[in-house]
Amino acid sequence: MTLDNLDDGTKLEAAYHYALQSSLSFFKALHSSTTSTAWKPVSLPQPTQKRNKQTTGLAKVDLADVAVHRRSGKHGDVYRATVDVDCGSDISVDTFRGCLATPETRPLWDRMVEEAVTLDLLDAHTRVTKTNYRLGWPSSPRDTVTISKTLVDSHTVIDISTSLPRSRHEPSYLRPSPPYVRAHVSLLAWCIQLPSSSSSDNIPDGKARISYFWSWNPKGTWAVGGGVPQHLPSLIVGLVDYIREKSDRVPVLLGYGPDVSIGSVSYDTSRVTLGVHYAIVDNGAENVETESLRRQVEFGLSSTQSWDIQINVKTQSGKETPSTFWTSFVGQVPTVDPNTRAPKRLILRFAHSPLEPGEELVRVNVSIEQTTGSTAGVRINGIPITIERMRPTDETGQGQAPKRPLLEDTASMTGVSLRTISTIVDKQEGRKDEREGVVQKGISSLVKRNYIYFTSLLQEPEAKWKPVLDSKGVAIHQLDSIDKTLVVYRAEAVFVGVGIWDLFAVVATPGARPVWDKTHEEASLVEDVNELTDIWHMQSKAAWP
Repeated sequence: MTLDNLDDGTKLEAAYHYALQSSLSFFKALHSSTTSTAWKPVSLPQPTQKRNKQTTGLAKVDLADVAVHRRSGKHGDVYRATVDVDCGSDISVDTFRGCLATPETRPLWDRMVEEAVTLDLLDAHTRVTKTNYRLGWPSSPRDTVTISKTLVDSHTVIDISTSLPRSRHEPSYLRPSPPYVRAHVSLLAWCIQLPSSSSSDNIPDGKARISYFWSWNPKGTWAVGGGVPQHLPSLIVGLVDYIREKSDRVPVLLGYGPDVSIGSVSYDTSRVTLGVHYAIVDNGAENVETESLRRQVEFGLSSTQSWDIQINVKTQSGKETPSTFWTSFVGQVPTVDPNTRAPKRLILRFAHSPLEPGEELVRVNVSIEQTTGSTAGVRINGIPITIERMRPTDETGQGQAPKRPLLEDTASMTGVSLRTISTIVDKQEGRKDEREGVVQKGISSLVKRNYIYFTSLLQEPEAKWKPVLDSKGVAIHQLDSIDKTLVVYRAEAVFVGVGIWDLFAVVATPGARPVWDKTHEEASLVEDVNELTDIWHMQSKAAWP
């Protein structure tokens, strides 16, 4: 499905949906035909070393244990790598979900990947990812922009990726840029099947089956994909090793309500920190039954680690209002089968208050960092949190407690009022508002005065601008003013191939300024005044004399 006209946003959504559905159908056809003779085994060098069998947790995998097959088709070759690994009762789908759904971790277990970042989050289970690959000499590096979806039930994890549909209207950050060559991904799919009595596949008892499907066109003469079958065994071994050692360090965004607009989701592997920026908006829908779920966000954490969680809620004006109130809940994930251990997972939920009349949105920043505490636990804004027990529920709800909502609301944490935690200070509110009002008025006056001055310069007739220099496509003029102490320069240039938002992003991002301003040394954010105004402390490099 091609995209030639993006005037209607529904066409873009339909193209994304079509790409995902096509890749899902392709995966189902491949997975259901694993016993077909069309799959030809690929012979690979077999190492001689063997690893010891493990009875608890997830066992290690040998390269020799991974079976690789190839299937040829009209759209190119499809490679499949499969391994059955010993799996203890303490392994659950959440053990794998964090690694597969967090692109930033992929360079740690896939040696072919140089970098992977999340560009956009379409919903809690669907993301747009940019991945940079290193193929080795003489091939140029490759990159892909894929749309991925993660499907999970109690015993299976499926993560499917396919290339994002191309369009001539796509923004610059989606376009290929040197030295990378844009590769096309037909299908990259993980299928993790844990031991289950109801499984129809022929999986040995006590083992988990890991399958990976790879079909892509790397484009170019020197990259025909010949290294894929040799890479797949090390890829699966790398994933299993990472899951064994570090999977409990990856928090996961599990879900959010319709009144939550996700801005960005990023995972810092060096700090072991998940950062989520979102906004509480009002979609106008009214439903009493789902009202308590509309402004809630849910995360999954490991119960074996110590977590430091910071949450900051701010309105557009920067003032404290009832819409900045929030509550939280931390619970231990229950076991569905009474004969198995409880998963080593926690559920973290934040619930936000509705917006006040006249408010458009409330911005929220959440940081979840794994710390080196001596005991496992959770702290929210520095306050230790009691972990509550959650009762299991079945799908019918019979014989169980009423099913808990996806994002649960709670009134207190360890006896501390959540309204106190939501940064409301009643005793000092009057003096604080008065002081902030004076500062806000001064800032607004300064911004307004400079804006009027800037617009007056734009209205100066062209005859009053004297040419000074014209070099490298940049024309510099000086204002011919009566006041000789007033020196104003104007620089103009024509940019080809970039849009207004590209220029705005570069100019409005101080972190990018050292790239295009050689005199710039450092910039520090002093205050986020409101949606349109920031106060920055700028430092310039010293220059002779």
